[in-house]
Amino acid sequence: MGIGVIVHGFIESTGYGHQVESCRIYRHNRAVIRTLPELDSDWPFVTRSMFSLLPIRKKFEVTIPQYESLVIAFGASYKNMYVLEAAWIRKFERLLSMLCWERASAFLEFSGLHYRWEVPSDQTQNNYFADPPRPPRQWSLKVMRFDEVPLPLSENVDGTYVPYFTDKGTHEQSE
Repeated sequence: MGIGVIVHGFIESTGYGHQVESCRIYRHNRAVIRTLPELDSDWPFVTRSMFSLLPIRKKFEVTIPQYESLVIAFGASYKNMYVLEAAWIRKFERLLSMLCWERASAFLEFSGLHYRWEVPSDQTQNNYFADPPRPPRQWSLKVMRFDEVPLPLSENVDGTYVPYFTDKGTHEQSE
């Protein structure tokens, strides 16, 4: 027996989809993700299936959730990983060393930890907009807690929110 721990997060890079350079970064990052193994025999497992690239918006008229950032989302469930293990971080940083990115975050739900990687701004634009794009060679890693302090919905959700279910467990139709 063990405890399942959800690890999830994102990797973000500049991504104005209508720019040739952003499209080149998107193709580069997509190719890197595709090189990840389907299966990983070495714990902790890091595989291609845990990563998902959001599409790139090449025209402003296209209504997809991509504005100024290219986002690679990831998620996995691990047994008893109360903090990110050094081996997981090494595998993740190996991936980061091949991608063009500015910021990455990993969240551990069980322990309430947020791991944040950041690339110094002087390493991004000139390297990423090169042909081919050049990944960063240095970054920083910080770890912090995210507290589960309840906040009032009225101050943190716009005024049109109506709960999907009422306190009685029934759905209220909102039009």
